[in-house]
Amino acid sequence: MNPERAYPGPLGSETRLSRTSTLANPPLLEPEDALILDVDGPIWESLFSSRSCGALLKTLLRHAATSLSGAAAVISGKPLAELVQALGAFSGSVAGTYGLERHTATGAVIRSAPDPAIEPARRLLASFAAATPGVVLEDGKLAIALNFEAAPQSRQACAAVMAEAAQMSDGRLVVRYHAANLELHPRNATKGVFIPEILREPSFWGRRPVLVGDSRLCPDAFAAVRRFDGVTVAIGSGAHGGADFRLVDCGQLATWLAKSFDLDPVLAPGRPLAGFMER
Repeated sequence: MNPERAYPGPLGSETRLSRTSTLANPPLLEPEDALILDVDGPIWESLFSSRSCGALLKTLLRHAATSLSGAAAVISGKPLAELVQALGAFSGSVAGTYGLERHTATGAVIRSAPDPAIEPARRLLASFAAATPGVVLEDGKLAIALNFEAAPQSRQACAAVMAEAAQMSDGRLVVRYHAANLELHPRNATKGVFIPEILREPSFWGRRPVLVGDSRLCPDAFAAVRRFDGVTVAIGSGAHGGADFRLVDCGQLATWLAKSFDLDPVLAPGRPLAGFMER
C-alpha cells in the first residue's frame, strides 16, 4: 500500500493521506498488499442484510482474492462452515472460530482438535438451554454459545452458567460477551494468534497485511497486524482502537474495495456502488 496514493472516495475531493492519519479514509490497496477482512460485527450484518451492499461486498471479496493472487483472507468467530456458505465462491483464505479452523487459499482445511474441556461444558450448557425457554445452544464443536436474543431477560442466568462452565475448565476456556449471545471458547482461540499463521501461507509471503474490521471486537488482531508492519483500518464511527485509518460503514468499505481494483462504480445517493453489478 502506497501511503501517498490518493483516495478518490465519495466523501469529497481527492486528498493525499499519510499512514499516520489515524481517522482518515485509507489509501487504496496496492497489488502487492494482502487483505485481511474481519467480518464480525457490522460487516457480518451487511453480508446478510437486504438493505445493505452485502451482495456487492461478496462480489468484491471474490474479486479481491483474484486480483491479489489469493492474498485475501476472511477471519471470524463464526464456524468455518457458516463462513464458507456465506461467502460463496471466494478463493482466498477463510479462518473460522477465531482461527481454530481454516480453509487456505490452496484448498487445504486445517482444524484444531477440540479442547478436552469443551465436552463437559457442552453438557452443562445443553442442559441449561433445554430448561430455559428462548435460549438456544449454538454448538460450533470447537466453541459453544448461548443465544438469548429471544429471551433477553435470561442474560444474567446465561452469564452465570457460562462462568460456571469456564470455571470447570480450570482456565482452559474463556467467555466472550456479545450483544445477543455469550460464547465459550479455548483461551488460545484469538484472531491475533492465528493471523501470523495466515501470513505464512504462500499467497501472503512478502506482502504487507492490510486488516479491516471492527477494532472494538478484535484489538488483538489489530495488534498482530501492527507487529508485521501492516496497516489497520477500523470500520464504524465509534472507537477506533488505535487503527491507522477508518471507514465509516460497509458502503464506504465496498466503495474503497471497488476503487482499489479500478472498478470505478457509479455512485448514487442511498445506493452504494449502484450500477456495479451490471458491469
